[in-house]
Amino acid sequence: MAVLRHENMKILWPILGAILITGLAFTIFGFDNIEPTIQNNLETQVQPIDQLTKPVHSDVIQKITVVTPTVTSKNPEITNTEFSLSLVKNGYASLDSGNSLTSNEYTVPTATAGLEFIDTRNLSVRTVFFTENTANKIGKLATSTFSEWTIPTASSGPKGIVEAFAGPIFFTENTANKIGKLDTITNTFTEWTIPTASSGPGFILESGGMLYFTEETANKIGRLDPTTNTFTEWTIPTAASGIRYLDVDSTGKLYFTEETANKIGRLSPVSNGFTEWTIPTAASGPMDLATDSNGVIFFTENTANKIGRLVPTTNTFTEWAIPTASSGPIGIDSFTDNNIVFSENTANKFGRLIPSSGVITEWDIPTASSDPESLTVATQDGGYVFIIQKDSNMIIRLN
Repeated sequence: MAVLRHENMKILWPILGAILITGLAFTIFGFDNIEPTIQNNLETQVQPIDQLTKPVHSDVIQKITVVTPTVTSKNPEITNTEFSLSLVKNGYASLDSGNSLTSNEYTVPTATAGLEFIDTRNLSVRTVFFTENTANKIGKLATSTFSEWTIPTASSGPKGIVEAFAGPIFFTENTANKIGKLDTITNTFTEWTIPTASSGPGFILESGGMLYFTEETANKIGRLDPTTNTFTEWTIPTAASGIRYLDVDSTGKLYFTEETANKIGRLSPVSNGFTEWTIPTAASGPMDLATDSNGVIFFTENTANKIGRLVPTTNTFTEWAIPTASSGPIGIDSFTDNNIVFSENTANKFGRLIPSSGVITEWDIPTASSDPESLTVATQDGGYVFIIQKDSNMIIRLN
């Protein structure tokens, strides 16, 4: 080992002292933490509005059952009604032009009818069909004339409704656990009992001549082929998912909301395959949903007070906060230009989202505390929007 001479130590002592002082300064003042601290701040300053989520895929075994329907004839009650005409202006006039619209409100003849769902398939101008849950009826509004048919099964609890392309009206009987059909030409009802007991049938739609419906209590999606009286049922992979609404895309795939599980689900009836996406906002309360012409899914987030969008091809979610706080969005539908309209149940408003610009416009509904819920867009004569006003026992048409 070499021995340091006293002369050399005189030179090294200042150098060693400088090194020790520098190291002490870095330790005391934290200079060695500057770079990672700045880097971490840069990474967390901005939160994106678009979020990717990984879907879960599942295959299930379907259950097929053939049942015998019951056929009954019932004549309708026909009522002509007066309507109130209002000019409604939104509170966001600076957002776009043409913000004033005309609304017509029609009072349903049967008092406290318990309005549930409304639908039109553009077969007749300014004509919609709806369910009267408390009154146990199917209703029709054509311009300003109401027709009502009493369902043969007493206290059946009619809920979902769809006007099929072939003409008849199909609906769910939530309490009676049945699927019903009304032929408005012959005034004939046909009813099928769902194979799963107490399944809780809710929303219903028609695709390719088949009726698809939610089984809210049984946690299933059901299908009825009315020409063969055949039921098919699929169990949703997520237990107690809280399935609520359905829609179908141009390829025949079914999309649905899972309120309890906070997911958007998809069923391919051909392959029996399920796909589920978890919504980025926790406990968002997904309710109604609508598929636009590009296969993009829009849905209401009732608890989170947002409108959500899912692009299934990229697994990307986008969410827009509704300007009115705690507005309670429920119903949603899309126009042919892919703009979105929705009901604000708590705020008593009607809203529109233009996805390309992210602009949301809102209009107050004339009747206070009307409880707007289910809505449908009738595109055949200028894009009228019809909305159920549950508490005021009305149907509003927005022109």
